[in-house]
Amino acid sequence: MGAIEHYQQHMTRRALALATIDRRVRLLRTVEAELGPLEALEPEQLEDWLDARRGRDGGPLDARTRVTMVSHLHCFYAWAIAHDRVATDPTRRVVRPKLRRKLPRPVGEADYERALASAATPMLRAWLALAGNAGLRCCEIAGLRADDISDDTLRVVGKGGKERVIPLHPRVAEVLAERPPTGPLWVDPATGAPYSAQQVSKHLGVALRAAGVRATAHQLRHRFASAVYAATGDVLVVAELCGHESMETARIYSAVSGRRMHDAVSRIA
Repeated sequence: MGAIEHYQQHMTRRALALATIDRRVRLLRTVEAELGPLEALEPEQLEDWLDARRGRDGGPLDARTRVTMVSHLHCFYAWAIAHDRVATDPTRRVVRPKLRRKLPRPVGEADYERALASAATPMLRAWLALAGNAGLRCCEIAGLRADDISDDTLRVVGKGGKERVIPLHPRVAEVLAERPPTGPLWVDPATGAPYSAQQVSKHLGVALRAAGVRATAHQLRHRFASAVYAATGDVLVVAELCGHESMETARIYSAVSGRRMHDAVSRIA
């Protein structure tokens, strides 16, 4: 078994998210195929390789993608050093771009209401409500099961298997009133299997465009987080309800509360 396979086994034992494991393994295999054995990789090789990579638009990698790739490689080399497979980590000498803080872009309230009103099916309306009034990611919507719902709460399994409990908003309770007694909430009729996160994202995108709304499924989640912060002013509540790993992620939602900033400035003597 090679280093990549051993590392994959290590990540599985750590119960990392399957998507994370897949991304890291695919990156490692690509680097190995194009640059040779990972154990012999030099920092200059890696940096030149990253410089030559192209993004979806055909231009150089954007800063966030580059940082993510270097981070994934660094995790591999940290494991390899701990297991005496390499002596040094070549990523330590690779320049990481400075990332600008990304602000959330919540879908507008009028747009959100229009999307809900024009949803073509009860399933799509439910997905819109779960994203916009409960803050669920597409993967979390796809994974919902009947026993995750109680009279007043929703149990959600997020990234890395991390669980959280979200109080049921009346709109969410309404769209989930008609549901199967057991098993997945939604099954793809073409395959008989639960919908994937990619399918949820695609269908939500189609529903938004059909309503004339220029937004993504993730902007519905931004709407929820921004509304929670506006109502509470508490980033800890935002982090808990949204399942954020980092408080810094939750803190960006404080930037969209223009009313609070206006009130603060108006009180200055």
